[in-house]
Amino acid sequence: MKVDELIKSHPIIREMAEGKEIAWFNPELTDYTSSMKNISVTLSDIEDADKRLRRFASFIMKCFPETKKTNGLIESPLKE
Repeated sequence: MKVDELIKSHPIIREMAEGKEIAWFNPELTDYTSSMKNISVTLSDIEDADKRLRRFASFIMKCFPETKKTNGLIESPLKE
């Protein structure tokens, strides 16, 4: 898709490109219970991903030195 077409179909993109402060609210936002009905991720999937991230922690630490303080683990604090 060309940029002009994208801007024409989504005018907010022009404002973003101009550096204007914008707010966008997802019109498809739903509550937790409804959204979880469409999620196929299981606890087993999460545990598997955790094991893989721990396995590659030393590699991550080499590539991203800022993760040294967490021993190569990628952590993001939860915020309200």
